[in-house]
Amino acid sequence: MGSRYQNASKRAVAALLIGVLFVVGACGVEVAIAPAALTPTPVLIDPTAVPTTLLPASPTTATLTTTTTPITLAPPASAPVPWPGPNEVWLWGGEYRPNKITVPVGSTVTWKGKDADPHDVEGDTGLFFCSLPLGVSFNYTFAERGTFYYHCECNPGMVGVIIVD
Repeated sequence: MGSRYQNASKRAVAALLIGVLFVVGACGVEVAIAPAALTPTPVLIDPTAVPTTLLPASPTTATLTTTTTPITLAPPASAPVPWPGPNEVWLWGGEYRPNKITVPVGSTVTWKGKDADPHDVEGDTGLFFCSLPLGVSFNYTFAERGTFYYHCECNPGMVGVIIVD
């Protein structure tokens, strides 16, 4: 029985030595090894010598206990109030909020920059244009009926429409 553990120790030392030599060789140092040093020694394993106490006599069951805590999602402290007032459009979070409004003829629509990122309001027909950094507002009075599309030059996905009845 003692020779089996001695052989296992020899194999571990040999593996460690080979690993060290591999690392040393990877660093550019040349190492010469005699072929006899790498020849493994055969090991005979006695199946009756394997301990039987490694596995439990019967399977065990683990109990997982969890508790749930409700999560409250809230906007960051820097976020503005969630929705603009009547005839008002906010430029916030990479979008116009709301991106579609309907107003009567003669109404003034106000766009407000609520985002630190650069945005603008440009009518698709060139009727109006304004660059709106954070805190800046732009007003436009719609004197005639129609559907007026607009977009942001800085953010191609930002589009909106004003419907004037």
